[in-house]
Amino acid sequence: MHLVNNLIVFAVLASVCMVYGLRNFAVASVQIIIISGQCVWLFGRSGVHLGASGWIFGLWAMIIAMAWFERSIRNIAIAIIIIGLYGTMIFGLLPTDRFISFEGHIFGALGGVFAAWRLNKKSDVRQIKPAAKREPKLKFWS
Repeated sequence: MHLVNNLIVFAVLASVCMVYGLRNFAVASVQIIIISGQCVWLFGRSGVHLGASGWIFGLWAMIIAMAWFERSIRNIAIAIIIIGLYGTMIFGLLPTDRFISFEGHIFGALGGVFAAWRLNKKSDVRQIKPAAKREPKLKFWS
C-alpha cells in the first residue's frame, strides 16, 4: 500500500513539474536525487535509507519554491493546489518514527528548493537582452 500511495503522489507531482518542461524536470530530478542522496549519506543516521521519498519531497518543495522565486500567477496557483492536496507532507520533515528516514525527506526538500532556484535563475538569464554588437576599437587585420 505504501508503494502505491507513493507512486500516485509521484505521478501527480511529476506531471505538475513537467509544466516547466521535460528537460527542466529531468535536470531538477537529477539535482534532487544527487543532493538528497549525498546529504543523507553524509549527515543521515546510520542505517538503511531506502526509497524515493526524497525525490517526492524534492518535487513537492520545488513546486512551492518555484511559486516563491518566480511569483507568477500560474506558479502561485499551482503551489496553492499542491499545498491543498499534499500540505500535510510538511509533517514528513519531522522525526516521527525511527524507521522513517526524515533526513531523506528534509534533504530531498532542500534539493527541490535548490532546483527551483536554479531553474528560476536560468530563466532570468534567458530574459536578459544581449548588448548591442560593438566594433572592436583596434583592427589588427586592416
